[in-house]
Amino acid sequence: MFCYGTIHKGQKYLRQTNVIDGIVGDWVCHQECQNVAKALDMYDDCDPDYGLSDEMFNESINQYIYDEHYDSETDDVQAEWQGLTRYEEVCKILNELDAESK
Repeated sequence: MFCYGTIHKGQKYLRQTNVIDGIVGDWVCHQECQNVAKALDMYDDCDPDYGLSDEMFNESINQYIYDEHYDSETDDVQAEWQGLTRYEEVCKILNELDAESK
């Protein structure tokens, strides 16, 4: 739900069934999307009743990429961050955060 990407057979993911305003719905996301949301403290500012929205998730990912990978010479994000799917961006961010923690 966060990155709008496909969860492929064999991938780890989270599933949660919710009732919001009397409507039952399933929420699913890649494990990596959940991990990056936690690592970037996205849950700190979300609505306590409705949780982290996909809009907030995507804004946070965009902000991270801008903050960490903006190239002022080209007035754009670095080339290796362009043309990626949101899921690919999430995985790159997790790899960066993991490398920084070592």
